[in-house]
Amino acid sequence: MTPQDIATAIGGQLGRTVSSGAVRNNCTKAAAAGRILLVSDTPLTFAYPAQVNAAEPS
Repeated sequence: MTPQDIATAIGGQLGRTVSSGAVRNNCTKAAAAGRILLVSDTPLTFAYPAQVNAAEPS
């Protein structure tokens, strides 16, 4: 999902506008921490849950 897709979905659930820029910043940090997967830089796209390598300890 793109940050805009995520912001639109969250905004629909909350009944208000959600900033796609704020979503982008948080997704980028979550991807850096390994919580979600960065799928593509252009367009910026993320996937959840991130694939866990079975050979690495969690």
